[in-house]
Amino acid sequence: AGIQGRSGRNEADFLCGYGKTGCGHKHGASRRLFQKLCKTEVDIKELTEKLLEKYRMALNERNIELKTELCSKVRADEDLLVSIIENLISNAVKYTCDDGCITITADKKRLSIVNDVSENVNTKDLLMPFVKGDKARSDKRSHGLGLAIASSAAARSGFGLNISCKGKKFTAVLKF
Repeated sequence: AGIQGRSGRNEADFLCGYGKTGCGHKHGASRRLFQKLCKTEVDIKELTEKLLEKYRMALNERNIELKTELCSKVRADEDLLVSIIENLISNAVKYTCDDGCITITADKKRLSIVNDVSENVNTKDLLMPFVKGDKARSDKRSHGLGLAIASSAAARSGFGLNISCKGKKFTAVLKF
């Protein structure tokens, strides 16, 4: 079983390094740690817009406004980048309050996702696996893995992922 990602692979295995890599090679964690990344030019706007499509209905049903200002390309392993952005978007949609707003911006240095939340969230340990944070995030909709997976994939890519929450705005910044 396990949590299935966009590509159908088990996200927990992906986090640990098992399974197929973007290069099509299958091997265990010890070899995955040393596997060379398959970096290509990835269009951030195209990728993000494609990932957002599956959330359009939820955004409309909950009257969540989506603002995007996306440009640039980044050199990255596309599978890892998809995992990062997919988890960040999923997190934003899941925890944005009804009638709230999600703003996604990207340039050549970073991708930023800011979403309205019903209360400020303590982000201290949210990048750790199975941490759901405070009561606003401890419902049954989550396993507490999304941000940990995004953080692990960002580190593997040589990127940085920072999260914060101030003034009822949750912010995730992926630095390329």
